[in-house]
Amino acid sequence: MRRCSHEGCGHQINKGNVSGLCIAHYNERRGYKGPRECLDCGAVIAKHGSTGRCGACYAAFLHPPRLCKHEGCRNRISKTVKSGLCAEHRGHVNKPVMTGKTMEVVREVAAALDVHPRDVLNGDRTAEVVEARAVIASVLRGRGMSYPRIGERLGRDHSSVVNLMQQLPKYAARNPKVAALLERAA
Repeated sequence: MRRCSHEGCGHQINKGNVSGLCIAHYNERRGYKGPRECLDCGAVIAKHGSTGRCGACYAAFLHPPRLCKHEGCRNRISKTVKSGLCAEHRGHVNKPVMTGKTMEVVREVAAALDVHPRDVLNGDRTAEVVEARAVIASVLRGRGMSYPRIGERLGRDHSSVVNLMQQLPKYAARNPKVAALLERAA
């Protein structure tokens, strides 16, 4: 970084600065005497500021807030939220979308593994319920359904369904009822 060429001034200037002066001295040479205002909010800012924005507006310019992408929603969301939705709208994303045939499979598998169908479709993570969910995913996949469609039916993301399918041999080895259901479905 270079320094301003005005006597006694030590402000840094960019390499591409043609005048060799900082903003304050450049404006002084041009005859500008009034206070500088922020480009965004109009607040008075220091003469030597090079961005034309106050600190708050500059921070907002560099890191604009993330807003919920749901239509018409203006709620702010954290950088860590991957769905792009606020808490209010995130809850509606993973509701199971059931059809008659899918519900029939859910009931049959849940009854065979002694779990309630409601537990299979909600967020329950007990081993028996996860095993039932994996068997249901396997049966639906055997019927030609895609991973995203299975995830939609079970209220899960497609990557969760892929993981269930990968864990299925482990579940079958651990639980003989799961192995029997898989043999019957095949």
